[in-house]
Amino acid sequence: MTTTPRIKPKTYGPLRLDAPSADQLHLRSEAGFEFTGARTPGMHGLSPSDLLLASLATCVGISMRMAAEAMGLTLGALQLSATATKALDAPNRFERLDLRIHSAFTIDAARSDELLKRTKALCTVSNTLGAEVGMVLVDEPLAEIERP
Repeated sequence: MTTTPRIKPKTYGPLRLDAPSADQLHLRSEAGFEFTGARTPGMHGLSPSDLLLASLATCVGISMRMAAEAMGLTLGALQLSATATKALDAPNRFERLDLRIHSAFTIDAARSDELLKRTKALCTVSNTLGAEVGMVLVDEPLAEIERP
């Protein structure tokens, strides 16, 4: 039996960006968390693609815990690795986003599929994006950040 999530009206933000120059990007969340933005990955700060992947991974992690709780599952520690693949055609965009979800727990394939389906249904970020979002559940800890 699939349950439909209750949708409650809510607004998010504001997230403030101060950009006194092209290379200076300072961000502050509604809760007061401050961090530095960067024009491209690898600079001294989080790039727009880093922030998108962080948003997606965080949302999936939270949503998976919610889905597991509803299914009566205990997940334990989770680690997520998020990657983006750029489209080869115009407009400039990501064609695909992928997540590898690592955990020490093991469940059968049917329950794993149900957990991923429920997770996807709950994640506001993945449901907002127009790109295909693939997810795979891996029953092992993530040793370090995976590089393509």
